[in-house]
Amino acid sequence: MKVFKNEKGKQLILQSYDKLLKMWDVEYIEEDIQTTYGMTHVIKVGDSRKRTVIMFHGVGDNSAIMWLFNAKELSEHFYLIAVDTIGGPNKSIPNEKYNGDFNQIKWVDEVIDGLKVDHPSLIGVSNGAGIIQNYGPRNLEKIDKTVSMAGGLLYGKRVSVSKMLKVFLPEALFPSKKNVIRLLNKLTGEDSAVFTENPALMEHWMLLLKYFNNMSMGFHKMTPLTDDEVNNISKRMLVMIGDEDPIAYSRESEDLLKKMNINYLIVKNTGHAINHEKASLINKTIIDYLK
Repeated sequence: MKVFKNEKGKQLILQSYDKLLKMWDVEYIEEDIQTTYGMTHVIKVGDSRKRTVIMFHGVGDNSAIMWLFNAKELSEHFYLIAVDTIGGPNKSIPNEKYNGDFNQIKWVDEVIDGLKVDHPSLIGVSNGAGIIQNYGPRNLEKIDKTVSMAGGLLYGKRVSVSKMLKVFLPEALFPSKKNVIRLLNKLTGEDSAVFTENPALMEHWMLLLKYFNNMSMGFHKMTPLTDDEVNNISKRMLVMIGDEDPIAYSRESEDLLKKMNINYLIVKNTGHAINHEKASLINKTIIDYLK
């Protein structure tokens, strides 16, 4: 299955990706890791002698846009490795086995093994939060702590398709500047200007909506956690959700976090782009929790 709708769109997205990566304002190294399901691209930032933090982005974006406002400050405290999720609009390249028999846990395991790092902490946003919750509780011996953002607990009911469609449609089908602004206003809280007044971010969002084939992420299946798995990871997990997140937040999701004794933070006046909208708060909270 094609990740990009056409070659022109792919090149435009990757050019914009490189532009955003330079805006991180840190020195970085890009590397590729071979896995069963194709080549996985990673970005390394910071001193490798510091504690390792591996980061996973959302379903329709990539590392370059996801960590734009986090990489510099976090890299002062940690050795960061941002993973381009295979199947996403990024520099990872899936092979025919990805289309045929993809196992997300096996893929993450091979990425971590290929990185040759010891007991990393894992951070994920949105779909990335699901990835680390799908992997972490089933591989406790390999990881340290986890931080999930803009994603509820991987337990019980998942976000319904109808809820997702209500958020993204009709704007995502017609990615004009006006519609992208409308969509971002639906997704974010009081700080939507962090996107709408940033030309580079707006350009990248429009390209992603126009040229990324969302179906290519459909092979990422996640299994809800059992009670025992939640209990085993609860002391090593922090969940952060914006109270205006139209996808991840509900009163029921907050009640579930309380019931399962998960460390959590509900961030006021904040939407789905939590680590962009409230970057300073999120960076400080991550640093304090992981250290």
